[in-house]
Amino acid sequence: FGWPSLESRSTITMRFAVLTYVERPLGESLVNYSAPNNHLLNTLLAHLSMSLFGNASWAIRLPAVLAGILTIPASFAVGRALDSWEAGLLAAALTASSVRLVGFSAQTRGYALQGVLLLAMVLVAAGTRRATTTAWWIVGDATRRTVAARACRKACARLRETGRRRSAHVAEG
Repeated sequence: FGWPSLESRSTITMRFAVLTYVERPLGESLVNYSAPNNHLLNTLLAHLSMSLFGNASWAIRLPAVLAGILTIPASFAVGRALDSWEAGLLAAALTASSVRLVGFSAQTRGYALQGVLLLAMVLVAAGTRRATTTAWWIVGDATRRTVAARACRKACARLRETGRRRSAHVAEG
């Protein structure tokens, strides 16, 4: 048990992500999905952060840190929307004290960003649950369609990769 070190395994991951995705031209970075750990929105934000603040380690990690910070009030909002003010406070306290979530915020990868976006989608879903206006239903439907499309794309990519591996294995044997 302990706080994640900035000079640990995540440093190697950060260097790989920076060299492979962030330091390349933006157009090239956003179409390079050679590995599933290229979180495209995080790559875009890290690229913008580096262009504004330079090549410092903190500038590369800034989008993940900000997303991690936003996760705390977002978890409060979800707890409050789904249950009560007290549930929101407990959710925020647990989020703020989670070593794993702090670690995600210290990396250059998009896990903290994915977490805060997931919480935002839960808030939208909670809003559509109580909604009486058409606008909430439209936003909720668009959110569900986006999540479903992403899940289908991931499943298709995994199937293609599995097929390539099997083809390569058959060709070798």
